Amino acid sequence: MGGGPADDALELARRMADRLARSEEEELRRGHTLSGPHRDELELLLDDRPARSMASRGEARLASLALLLGQAEWIHRSLGIRPVLLLDDVDSELDPARRASLLAWLRERGQALVTSTRPPDPGEAARRFRVQAGQIILVNSGGNE
Repeated sequence: MGGGPADDALELARRMADRLARSEEEELRRGHTLSGPHRDELELLLDDRPARSMASRGEARLASLALLLGQAEWIHRSLGIRPVLLLDDVDSELDPARRASLLAWLRERGQALVTSTRPPDPGEAARRFRVQAGQIILVNSGGNE
């Protein structure tokens, strides 16, 4: 490969684009992608034992968040860009202090789209949207303008 993380990332992107192009017809026929990072399985270990069976749901959620946020930081440091983070129901197992810490981290580092089944806590600066009858409706601007 190349001379550094950015070159490695570009090579990986080229290989992924080639793989996607080769499988496009079959993916269209099946209606979903057949390759990509979303198809990978990753096993997290705690003290050499699977986190899936050893960790609480909150601990498992924190471990996966730590990996995702670490990846976002790596992308920023390696490529000089901040990825848009898509976090689905990310706070379901987080206590209020960890939720506040996560949201503060996200606010300092670019853009994130976060879904949740609960309303934001008072003071959380966030634009809120509701999906209703197939329409996306701005509920409030959260003071972020």
